[in-house]
Amino acid sequence: MQAVLDTLAFSIDAAEVEWFLSTIAEQGDVLNAEDSERALSFAYEWIIEYERATQSWTPNRRHRADVEARLVRSADGPAHIEDCVKVDLQSERVRAVFRIADVPDELEYPTWAQTVREILPANSHENDYWWSVSNSGTVEIEKKAERTVDFSTEIDKLSSALQEAHGVLKENLQATSEKEEAKQQRHTKFAKSIENIRHDFPDWVMHLEWSNGSPAPDGTQQMILTVSDEVKNLRFGERTEGSFFDDRKQLTDVIRDHELVTQCYGLGEANEWGLMPVLEAPQLMRMLQETDLIVRNQLEVIERREEELGAAIASAKGSIAAKLINLQ
Repeated sequence: MQAVLDTLAFSIDAAEVEWFLSTIAEQGDVLNAEDSERALSFAYEWIIEYERATQSWTPNRRHRADVEARLVRSADGPAHIEDCVKVDLQSERVRAVFRIADVPDELEYPTWAQTVREILPANSHENDYWWSVSNSGTVEIEKKAERTVDFSTEIDKLSSALQEAHGVLKENLQATSEKEEAKQQRHTKFAKSIENIRHDFPDWVMHLEWSNGSPAPDGTQQMILTVSDEVKNLRFGERTEGSFFDDRKQLTDVIRDHELVTQCYGLGEANEWGLMPVLEAPQLMRMLQETDLIVRNQLEVIERREEELGAAIASAKGSIAAKLINLQ
């Protein structure tokens, strides 16, 4: 029943929903072409309606309200305390809520807020105050409820932290920009070096590039290697006798075993593999050529085996045909 209700949410035909759910519950080999076409048509229409509906959804109204409450800056400058919007009691502590003006836009706000948190004094039971930078562009400060409660020191610390955060973020932005520029230069140089040796690549290498993704935790960069369908599922060596699965080496294992390679693994696409580290053109060419020798040898082994199996099938057919003639 729940499956019917969930599916019906984006379909106007309840009977068609019931038919679709009962059909996909069947084994695939009992469905005919008409069933397949009808099921695909239903699925396509359902996806279209789902995507149309999601365009009007608000996934997080709390976050939307917080973003709308922020006093976003219109120029490049540090954030500052605009005013104090609330002073009240929270579990026998005095809480003061300060609204911050000229905060960064929605994209940069989380990084800015985290930077301010890191600059402000750490919260601890030993201190008589407690800080909180909210998602709505405010900062809360709590202090012990005593006869005299003075927030002057904390306000000064907050103002100083807002100034310092602006400087830290500008430095980080500059460093990131320089790092990205250097990265782009390395990628361009690598692409040119690949273009110069591309004609010498093995036939099974379809594409090779420096990955734009994040490096490994140790900072190692990776290449993206795209191989042909002919070799993506190629197996090497002999299968272990009695094994329930094919434990022969794959091409990723062969590449990973090369002395110049530290890692080779499959990515989302079956033909795309991650390869570490990024190799200079001469090293890359050496690795590919030495791997190609292993690949070609295995392809020859497979070809000979297929010829043997083809001959066996032909022989079997011939003997069967001859025997059937003798029986007539």
